[in-house]
Amino acid sequence: MTRSIQLHPLSVLVGLGIAVLALVTMGQSADIAHTRVAVVSPVLGPAHPRDFIEILEGAPYTVPAGRLFVVTALGRSATGGVNVSLFIDGVQKANVVINPHSMNAFPAGLAVPPGKVIEVTSDLSQSGQVWGYLVDE
Repeated sequence: MTRSIQLHPLSVLVGLGIAVLALVTMGQSADIAHTRVAVVSPVLGPAHPRDFIEILEGAPYTVPAGRLFVVTALGRSATGGVNVSLFIDGVQKANVVINPHSMNAFPAGLAVPPGKVIEVTSDLSQSGQVWGYLVDE
């Protein structure tokens, strides 16, 4: 017994149309997903591991000439909840309560210019820390 298959021309065209529409729709959705990604703060450049810096309480840091210090987090090494404050040239820029042995991510956008002095203080002596990295100005 021999079977034969016949293709109906209109069915073939409709099937191809649906396949093309599906491919176009999938391509469109991928493009839309990519356009939703947006940079909301200026990109200052990639940081090299040698440019990552941790500033400890009691050791003020002066940003070198030609560089910007980008603050990424505040933290502490002590136990118990404690206030940690970030100062730039003696002016308080942030004050947060931080859990034991942890850090809080810092909102994007704080880049400290060259020549400025960065200090961190806390309620408990010598436990405050600030992390960040240097980029070219």
